Amino acid sequence: MDIKEAVSLFTVLVPLFSVIVSVFTSVAFTRREIKKARQQLTSTYAEKLLDARLAAYPNLYAVLSGFIKHIEGGSEKYMAGQSLTVSDARSLLAAIIPWDNQNALYLSDRAGRAIFDLRQQLINIVKEISSTGDGDILSGKTLDSLLYGAQQLELALKVDLGVYEVELYERRTSISSYLHASALIESRTKESP
Repeated sequence: MDIKEAVSLFTVLVPLFSVIVSVFTSVAFTRREIKKARQQLTSTYAEKLLDARLAAYPNLYAVLSGFIKHIEGGSEKYMAGQSLTVSDARSLLAAIIPWDNQNALYLSDRAGRAIFDLRQQLINIVKEISSTGDGDILSGKTLDSLLYGAQQLELALKVDLGVYEVELYERRTSISSYLHASALIESRTKESP
């Protein structure tokens, strides 16, 4: 190959190389911009979802908290010696159904499953006991089950709002109960200086 051929080959390769570099550069830039736009969109969506949850969740949380306190013994009805009744279960069900109809769109998968489970449990209790009257729900097993279902929903609502740190970047820990949440918070407090 003589010098003339080398020069002409060089004049063809330099622009070709320039085009290739510019294509790769523009593709990388476009990918970065798309990633940035997605992150911004996700952040905006998360912010709006959190705002909607903050507006909707306190009403249901207050109803659940009162119900849980009645089962656990911290309500005025309990202190007055009144047991949990089918009427109380109906009242909770009557509060959950319209709330769920209006706000289910904001629920995470976990909270959606928890509200469904509690609703089904309440429906079954009301059906079973309604045939025998509006008496007390005496079964310890029923009370424990109701307490667990209400606490799971209450916990899921808190997790949705970010009250508890659900997943650690390093460990991917899921919180399964209030006791577990307390233990995790306590262990992190001891780890930090």
